[in-house]
Order: sequence, then C-alpha cells, then structure tokens
Amino acid sequence: MCIRDRDTFSPEAKEELAYATGVQAFIYSYPLLHVNKFRHMFNAPESATYRGPANQLNHARRLASSQQATAASPNNDTLYTLAFLDLSGQPVRIDTPAMGDRYFTIQLADFYASNFGDIGNRHNGGAPGKYLIVGPDWQGEPPADITQVYRSPTPWSMILLRILVDNEDELEAVHVLQDRFKLMTADGKPLPPFDSTKLPSAPEADNPAQIWAIINREMTSNPPPLSDRSLVDQFATVGIGPGQSQDISHLDSAVQKGLMRAAATGIQIVLAAADSIAGGNTFNGWSYAKPNVGRYGTDYLYRAGVTRMGLMANDPIEATYLALYKDAAGSTLNGGSDYQLRFAADNLPPARAFWSITMYDRETYKLVDNVIDRFSIGDRTQGISYEKDGSLSIYIDHTTPGPDREANWLPAPQGDFYLLMRIYIPEAAAVEQTWEP
Repeated sequence: MCIRDRDTFSPEAKEELAYATGVQAFIYSYPLLHVNKFRHMFNAPESATYRGPANQLNHARRLASSQQATAASPNNDTLYTLAFLDLSGQPVRIDTPAMGDRYFTIQLADFYASNFGDIGNRHNGGAPGKYLIVGPDWQGEPPADITQVYRSPTPWSMILLRILVDNEDELEAVHVLQDRFKLMTADGKPLPPFDSTKLPSAPEADNPAQIWAIINREMTSNPPPLSDRSLVDQFATVGIGPGQSQDISHLDSAVQKGLMRAAATGIQIVLAAADSIAGGNTFNGWSYAKPNVGRYGTDYLYRAGVTRMGLMANDPIEATYLALYKDAAGSTLNGGSDYQLRFAADNLPPARAFWSITMYDRETYKLVDNVIDRFSIGDRTQGISYEKDGSLSIYIDHTTPGPDREANWLPAPQGDFYLLMRIYIPEAAAVEQTWEP
C-alpha cells in the first residue's frame, strides 16, 4: 500500500513519512546516481569528458594529476582504464595479456559500486587469461577456454583496470599493454559498442524530481538484491524503488514535498560521510578504511560515502587504504603548517607490490597543484632518500623544506588537505589492521 492511499494520514504526516523514508532511500540508492553520472560523463557523446561508448575499454593515457582527473581521490600510481558493461543481452569476455611482473588489477563492481571480483597479478602471477563476466540471470555453460566466470549482481557493471606506471618514461610501453586488453563476446568476437543513443540520461544536480526519476529508473534496470527486499518495500510506500514510475508528479503533493526535502538532506548526509572514509583501526592518526570497504553488505551510508569520495575502492586484500586527516595535536592538516612523517626501517608500509601516499585537497578531493608536479610519494619515487639506519622521513609543507630535503617532499596546498596511503597487495598485518604506521 502506498502512502497516498492512506487517507487517514494528515498532509503533515504524509510529508514527514515521505521525508524520513526518502532520506533512507536516497542514501541507499546514491551509488546508482553517482555511477550513472560517470557512465554519462565517459560514454555520452555530448559530454565534455567523453571517452568512447559503453561496452568498450576507455583508456586514460596520462597519470592522474591536478589537471587530469575526473573522479575524486584518484591514485597517481597507475593508468586507469574504465568500462561500463551492459550484461543484459550477453556475457562479456575480458582477455588479459601476459603482464610478467608488471602490477595490474581489474576491479569488477556492480551498479551499486560494490565489488564482485577482481583479476590481476595477485591471482594469476601475470599470466594471460580469458575471463567471462555474466549478468545476474545468465544461464549457460562457459566456453572451455574460459579461465574464470564472474557473475555481476546487476545487469550493468563497471570494470576498472589499473596498470602500474613507475615514471613518465614508461607511459608509451604501458599504452601498448593497455591496448592488449580486449573486450570480446563469449565466443571470441569483438564486443560491439553500446548504442550511445540508448544510453540512459543523467539528472541535473539541482533538480530533485529528476534525481528521483533516475533513482527509480536505475533501481528498475538494476534491481537491488533480494536480501534488501524488506527495506526496498518501505521505499515503495512513498513511490520510490524498482518498478515505480519515473514521474513522481502523480504522487500526493505532501509526499512530493517530503521527497524534495529528502533529496536535499540526503546529499548533505552523503557529503558528510564522504568527508572521512575512516572507520577501521586508528594508529598515530592514521585510520584504516572499514574492513568491509568495497563489499559493504548493509552498510549503506559507508557505501554512499566511499562512492562519493572515491567511487571504486579495492578490496583490502588487493589494496589497503589508510587516511590521515589530523596532526598529532588533533588539528586538521593544513598547508600553513609543516609536517614530518617518519617510518622506522623495520616499519615501512608492508606491501608485497608497492605503496604510496597521495595528497588531496580536503574540499574538492582532488590532487594538489604544486611547483614540482609531485602528487604522491612512495617506495618508487625517484631520488627518495632513506636515512643511514634505513628509516624514511617524508616532509609535508606548502613551501619547499629546502634543497637537502626536497627529494622527500610531498607538497601541500595552502588550505586544508588529507593524505591517503595505499598499500598494494598488502601483507596480512595491513589487511588485518594490526600494522601501526
């Protein structure tokens, strides 16, 4: 029964129930809005950031920088290749080339930005393979030469390829590797591009009616899991959810008012959640992401916050994330102060692949423009200097710490900032959140 059918409710009660239910629905479905936005940004020909059609690999050919980044909190370690896949009609085969010891990973996520698998060195040691990505309703037998089958919980999915780049001189060689990854049909034919005229639209950011229309459309196209049915059934009482109309103007006027308010409140709650992806163990100010990052279960607010702040987060076993927002005195990190990070020789970040620390503007989640074009620092940074005892000091300031320390300088903005440490293919101590930076 929809709320509009409950004639005994006063208009005020209808509005408040729609508002309270709508806030929950907005938080739950926020990843659909955000992922749809990026699908439109990359795959809609009219978009200023168009990279090609869906069902095709859309390669970034430069490392993310303060001038070249579209997603929030990008890494500065790998080249990205993104593809949005429509699995409603047929499976998609991903062919991976021989990669040797070059780090790479392909993250597989559904349209709620939750991971359902990954492919990479950690699994195959860099050997070539053929991987089949199937939709939730696919029935059939995979071809005999398929290395592994992954089932997406939603008909639309995302894949994100990351390939390590040690320095700018490697870009041309890594471009060759990018081009060796292929999207194919199950029987080995080139995957046809998605018809861009059929690509779903994106809402105007300040139009709540469009926002709810997109949510209803995407929840219909990419239904929530059955395990969430009791919650989704509550959303339906105010006209939100799979199978609900994209035109909410037919709803009771009080319900519409409640939903308009809910969209405004919901985005503020998501933005607040995105302000910190912490939630795991904290040591010396460094906070691990929650252990469920990437595979959120029923932690819908955390899912929304991470999606807003970084979109596709790896599983901790692939890359462990730690964030630093405040200094030792509990003050927000700010470029008006200078800081020193020190790692003892026997306590460097425990990575089996590599590690990095990246600087971000606190307000925009973007990489920070600086005079030496350094956006991150880590074990691959050219010229980085260790102390005689093997320890490592990193200097963080808006201005240079001096010629003798500049090799270990991570430039900060003038204002507030935060740091993200990424530990790729981490040792167990990092995955289990017992390593103390």
